[in-house]
Amino acid sequence: MKKRFLWLLLAFSLLTSQVCSTVAYANLVVDVETVDVPDVGGETAPPSVPMTGVELETEGKHTETSTTPQPEDSVQPTADPQPEDAAEPVENASSSEISVDSYDALIKAIDQINAETDDAGKKYVISITDDFVCRSKQVDIRKDITILGNGHTLTFEDRGDGSLLQFQMRTGGTLSLGMPDDGARNELTFDGEGHYRASAFLTVGSLSYKEKGELNIYDGVTITGLQGVPGQPGSTILVENGVFNMYGGKISGNTKDSAIPIAGTIAHYNPGVANITAEINLYGGEIIGNTQKYSTSAYYAGAVMMIVAGNPAGSSAAFRMTGGTIADNDSSTRGKAGGVNLYGSAVHGTISGGQIDRNTAYEGGGICVGNGATLDITGGSCTGNKALDGAGIYVGRDAKANLKNYRIADNVAENDGIPGNGGGISVYSHTDITLEACEISGNTAIDMSSFPHGRGHGGGIYTSSDTNVIIKKCTISRNTANVGGGVLFGGSASIQNSEISGNNAGMGGGVHVSQMWKRYDVALRMNDTKISENTAVMGGGLYTDQGVVINGGEISNNKSIRDDTVPDLQPCGGGIAIHLSNSNSVIGSSDAEAEPVRIFGNQCEGDGGGLYVFQIRGDKENILVQNTEITQNQANSAAGVCIAGAEVTLKNASVTQNHSTKTPAGGIAVRGAHDYFFGPVSPGALKLAD
Repeated sequence: MKKRFLWLLLAFSLLTSQVCSTVAYANLVVDVETVDVPDVGGETAPPSVPMTGVELETEGKHTETSTTPQPEDSVQPTADPQPEDAAEPVENASSSEISVDSYDALIKAIDQINAETDDAGKKYVISITDDFVCRSKQVDIRKDITILGNGHTLTFEDRGDGSLLQFQMRTGGTLSLGMPDDGARNELTFDGEGHYRASAFLTVGSLSYKEKGELNIYDGVTITGLQGVPGQPGSTILVENGVFNMYGGKISGNTKDSAIPIAGTIAHYNPGVANITAEINLYGGEIIGNTQKYSTSAYYAGAVMMIVAGNPAGSSAAFRMTGGTIADNDSSTRGKAGGVNLYGSAVHGTISGGQIDRNTAYEGGGICVGNGATLDITGGSCTGNKALDGAGIYVGRDAKANLKNYRIADNVAENDGIPGNGGGISVYSHTDITLEACEISGNTAIDMSSFPHGRGHGGGIYTSSDTNVIIKKCTISRNTANVGGGVLFGGSASIQNSEISGNNAGMGGGVHVSQMWKRYDVALRMNDTKISENTAVMGGGLYTDQGVVINGGEISNNKSIRDDTVPDLQPCGGGIAIHLSNSNSVIGSSDAEAEPVRIFGNQCEGDGGGLYVFQIRGDKENILVQNTEITQNQANSAAGVCIAGAEVTLKNASVTQNHSTKTPAGGIAVRGAHDYFFGPVSPGALKLAD
């Protein structure tokens, strides 16, 4: 009896211990499920075993449940209660995903990830599960972190002191907003709601510590409503030392009203620090409707801005655009570049695609390149931009630009009602630029109020003195300006195998070559180029007061017309008007076997339907016309050639079938020139050579 009692006591003790163990573990686990096991063969069933489930989320959205039986005699400690916004990391072999629904949870998750060790190659994912308000904090990103928005919006509290949330990628850290092709999970909006802030929202790397970082933005991400203030050059993204890749998404409606003359929505600014490298790569997405302004002069500005001061050793900055859109951005308060600004000899840009449209600036509405920077373009377009100089592209001092297969169209050289120069492109001192297979069309630079001595020069292209321009296989059409409807050259230039047509101006409907401040023996060399259907008062196709050499090609169907809005100009030179002024020009090749220059079908409501050559003062100069056909032109007088105060030599040239409407001189007329102040001067001369 005693033994039986002891056995019963022992069994009761074991049963009580097991029940206590089960209750204690249940306090630890969320969603504990107790599984009842029925009696088998009349024996007492073993106590229930708790089954715990953990959901594992991977990029493929696969859900896996792990069940682990607990030892029958184990007693688990009671877990501390977790706050509702606690980050909940869940790991697999190569990545970890954390769901957060509040600002505190987001910061905690990033801090936990930064504290991880021995995680080389691991990628962490933070999944936003609710809208929330972000408070003030600088957050370092030191690992490879991706944030997925799942359609939510993060806004910012307004403290009024500019101290708002800022992410900085440091010590090789990478922040990706979204993933490639991840659809609705990528949808995330950062909305600054116009609140004042003192620093860039996203900072890549560190100048001070020479630490690198990386930032990636994908489709579905929107950054808007950020208000930048004094102290930082970037209102939204500042790339100090590292790489920014934009694959998609939208950066829009951000502003910066700066007290320093440096302002960019996406910016790199190196004041001269050695061994700093930066890349801004635009593969897709939109940078639209951002504003950079400064009360006096936001001198260096732009939706994208890269500036390196001086030439610090080991430092470089690179901009690459293969797709995407930069549009409707504004830095018109004396700012350089509404779209892209590249400045400094350590800065290089490449563009192979994408659109730069409808941006506004003081100089370089679409693109500005200056102070030794280089730019190579092989595709894309720059349209509808506006600036006082270089509405499409402004190439400044000592810069170099090469453009191929690029479209520059419908830009307007104007700022705040003030007309400017270079509707499509402006090129300034000590600069080289090459254009090949480009379209320059529909651009405007016009100011009839001060014609012809005011602004409004170079509807398609404007170049100042000390510049070198090469144009190959380009189309320059439908541009308008006071002077140089298609092109105004103030430096040296070469045009090869191109077409210049349908342009309009007061002087030089297609091309105007001007001496400006420097005299060139030969300012323009033109080979196998067609200048047709352009219109001006003087020089419907071409007007020059510099030396030109023309080989092959044609000057056809241009018009020199009377314009009552500019009564001081008298129509002359339907095809070509040449003012000899310490220069010599040659039309046609000395090689008799070469293709001739053909000047035909031009019209003039004054003198010189095909060619008008005049010299007002100085020693008589000569123009040689050889291997040239001047035919079927029309004018009031001297329908073929008019020589006024100059000397022209014809060699192996023909002047035939030209028609004068008011005087009998249908072919060639030789007369004296007339000086506006001094009246008649010496007569012209015609020489015929074998």
